[in-house]
Amino acid sequence: MKSEELIKILKMVERRIITAEQAQQLIKTIEQSYESINGQTYRYLNININQFEETESLMTFRIPVSLASSVLKIEVVKQELLKYADIDYDQLLLFIEKKALGDFVNILTQTEKTRIWIE
Repeated sequence: MKSEELIKILKMVERRIITAEQAQQLIKTIEQSYESINGQTYRYLNININQFEETESLMTFRIPVSLASSVLKIEVVKQELLKYADIDYDQLLLFIEKKALGDFVNILTQTEKTRIWIE
């Protein structure tokens, strides 16, 4: 696991976005995904939500597509995503299931930028 990923998970715990137990499960899931990657190229789901007046992203997420549906079905992750992004959650899951490449949503307003994509 990369240290940046661990820091992001710990910040989610600090902000009470997820519990310590949920963080532990997320870390375990990410570590298992690295074990299965050995030498192969995988697609990743990326989520980046920024408000321009904030110094940190509201949500930054990068996870192998093969794990994305499972992680996004964790209720607290789903709630946080829907809190910051006005998206059709079921369509996002379908987008992930089909492993489509490119943007699911890319919205730029005067106050925020939301981008969800698979690469």
